[in-house]
Amino acid sequence: MIISPNAPKLFNYFNYYRCIVSLLLVGMTFTQKDYLSRFRDAELFQSLAFGYLALCIFSLLAFQFYLKVRPKQIFAWFVVDILFLHALLYCGPGLSGTGLDNLVIISVAAGNIVISGLIGLSFAAVASIATLVVVLDRTFADLAASSDLPSAGLQGAIYFASAFILQNLSSRILQSELIAEAREKDLEELQRLNHQVIES
Repeated sequence: MIISPNAPKLFNYFNYYRCIVSLLLVGMTFTQKDYLSRFRDAELFQSLAFGYLALCIFSLLAFQFYLKVRPKQIFAWFVVDILFLHALLYCGPGLSGTGLDNLVIISVAAGNIVISGLIGLSFAAVASIATLVVVLDRTFADLAASSDLPSAGLQGAIYFASAFILQNLSSRILQSELIAEAREKDLEELQRLNHQVIES
């Protein structure tokens, strides 16, 4: 599992982001009653939104004050986040109409910034399968629009595209940081040698 050197800091930022998103989702359940009436299961959506908020707050506090950030924990939390968002998609009006699919893209992208390699790509795979399952279930229940199935395929392609692009970008940034650190060490070594020559 290839993990970013800045993984604890990046994961902490992601936890703050999740708390803000979950607060907005909970707020939506109180302020958008007419919109929620079109959902497949508005009560379950509200319960899941509160559960998502509780999970995000727990994750933020636990990793901020009590738990050490480890690669396996990061992987597990990203997978849980993706599955929770799909549970909300299941209760909502489907793939098109909530914008929750965009939140999944952000989770997949963030996961591939923190964890690269095949493990990072597994976030895109989990999200693609979950999206397809939600759309197929809605199709069999006669709740899906005719465009939902092609949209699910396109969404899966977007998950993998964002994963590949961000893995490439993060690896380039990491290489640039390593080169900068190496140059800084070389400069410090040269300065130390200059001081030795002057003193001798």
